[in-house]
Amino acid sequence: MGGLINEYAEAYNKGSVPDKVAKDLINESIKTDGAEVKMRREYAEKLSNVLPAHKVARYLQMENKIRAAIKFDLAANIPLMD
Repeated sequence: MGGLINEYAEAYNKGSVPDKVAKDLINESIKTDGAEVKMRREYAEKLSNVLPAHKVARYLQMENKIRAAIKFDLAANIPLMD
């Protein structure tokens, strides 16, 4: 996704984001979201085999907070498309 963000930034700085870049960004974003959900589900299942449910839930809460902080930072630094 980093490469796509850089491609978006370059196009944005030129004043126009081509439809292809916009479509690629949409598809990559949806793909990334799906992969994150799948990964959390798999980790929750694996962790549930060795840890009590409340510890697994706490781990997932911490993971969500970390991801939210990263996404906040990205959102603060990436301008909206015109």
